Amino acid sequence: AVLSTGNELRPPGHKLETGQIWDSNKTMLLCLFKEHGFPTVDLGIARDEPNETLAKLQEGIRCADVIVTTGSVSMGERDLLKQVLKEDFNADIHFGRVNLKPGKPTTFASCEGPDKRSILFFCLPGNPVSASVTCHLYVLPTLKRLSGQILPEGQIVKAQIQSELKLDPRVEFKRGIYQAASMETPASVHIVGGHMLSSNLLSVSTANCLVQLPSRTEERSILYKNSWVDCWLTNDL
Repeated sequence: AVLSTGNELRPPGHKLETGQIWDSNKTMLLCLFKEHGFPTVDLGIARDEPNETLAKLQEGIRCADVIVTTGSVSMGERDLLKQVLKEDFNADIHFGRVNLKPGKPTTFASCEGPDKRSILFFCLPGNPVSASVTCHLYVLPTLKRLSGQILPEGQIVKAQIQSELKLDPRVEFKRGIYQAASMETPASVHIVGGHMLSSNLLSVSTANCLVQLPSRTEERSILYKNSWVDCWLTNDL
C-alpha cells in the first residue's frame, strides 16, 4: 500500500492553489511497483495531522503487508510518521536515518498487525528523486525477497565514469546511463543532467542505473574521469 503525506499535496490534474504541488511521488511508486509485478493499494494523501495519518495507516494495515509512505520523516514540526508509528502502533523503528545522499531521512519500521501478521513500513523522503532512489535500494529488493524471487545476478555492474565529480562526505547515488562494454570500449556510464537536485524527476525518467559514488576522504575528494564505479541497474538494457 502506498501513501503520500503533506498539506501541500494535491492529486495530479487537480487545480493548484498557492503553495500547493501535485503528488508525483505516489504516481511514480505505483507505476514502479506495477512494472515489477507487485499489486498495490493507493491510500491517497494524508494531511499533516496525527489522526488522519493514523487512519490512513490503519487502512493500509488491513489490506497490505508492506506500507510505503513518502514525506513526514524529516525533523520538522509536521513530520509525524515516526511519532504515530511508535505511539499508536507500538512499532519498532529499526532505523530512522541512513548515511546516504539522497535519502538521509529514510525510515524502516515494523509492527504486529491485528491478525498477528508482520507489517513492514518503508517511510521514504518526500523529495521525488530521494523517494525513487531509496525505493530501488530498499523497498524493491525486500519485496522481491518476500515474494520468493531470486535477485538477478549482474544487477550491480562496473563501469568507467565519463565525467569528473566532487565527492560528498556520504555515499552518494547519482542517476546515470550505463552502456555495456563492446569489443573496442569498456563499459561506461554517463551522469544524467547537470542538476542533481533531489526534486528533479526528469533525470529518473531518462536514467537506466544508479551510480554509486564513494564517500569523500582526506586522501580522495574528487573522482576522476574513467574511474571505475558500481552501477545499480534499474531498467532493462
